[in-house]
Amino acid sequence: MIPIHILEQLVSFTEEEMNLLQGKETIDKSIFASELSHVIDYHYLLKENQMFSVRKHTRFCQYPSHRHNYIELMYVYSGRMTHHINEQDITIEKGQLLLLNQNIEHSINYCDENDIIFNFIIRPEYLRFLSTMIEDENVVSKFIFDALYSYDNDGEFLVFKVQNNQKVTSYIESIIISLYEPQLYNDIELKLLVGILLTELMNHPENIESYTGDSYEKILSSTI
Repeated sequence: MIPIHILEQLVSFTEEEMNLLQGKETIDKSIFASELSHVIDYHYLLKENQMFSVRKHTRFCQYPSHRHNYIELMYVYSGRMTHHINEQDITIEKGQLLLLNQNIEHSINYCDENDIIFNFIIRPEYLRFLSTMIEDENVVSKFIFDALYSYDNDGEFLVFKVQNNQKVTSYIESIIISLYEPQLYNDIELKLLVGILLTELMNHPENIESYTGDSYEKILSSTI
C-alpha cells in the first residue's frame, strides 16, 4: 500500500492544476516539450541517466494531440480516462493500464478531480535491458521489440484489464514507493520491479487488448 505521505503528494493539486482551476486555458508546454514541438520529450521529465519517473496526469484540461519519445505506461488509480487514438475513443477504467509506444499520436479527454492517473515514463533504453530476459514471444514482448527495432510502426498500444489482479496493484505501488523513497540500489530495484510487473502482465494474455493502426484485436490465451 502506498504510504499516506506519498499518496498526498500524488493526489494533491499541482501548480499546473491550480492555474487551470483559476481560469488558465492552455497547458504549460515548457514542462515537457519545446514550444514549437508537439512531441513530449523525456529529457524534460527525467534526470540524466534516469530510466524511469512517475508523474500524476494533470487534471482539469484536455490534452491536444501529441506524441512522445519514450514508452508511456498509464495506470488509473481512481476514476477513468479516455484517449482518442486513430479515430477511436479508448476508455481506461480504475485499476487498468495503457501501454503506449513512442510513435503513437493521441489526445486525452478532460479529467476531473476524482480521475487520478499515474504516468510512468520509461526510457526506450530500458527495453534493451528487458529484452535480454525475454525468451518466448507474446503480445507484450512483440510490443517491446517493435518499439525498439521497427521504424514503420503505425502506432501500437496495449490495454491491460487487470483491475482484479492484486499482484499488479502491489507491483505498481512498490514502483511508486521506490521512486519517491529511493534506496541505495534504487536503479537496480526499479529495473527488477518493472520487469516483474511486465512479466505478470504477460502471464494473463486473456486480459490484454492489442491495438495497432486503425484496428484492434483482443489477444486470447489460446492464440499465444
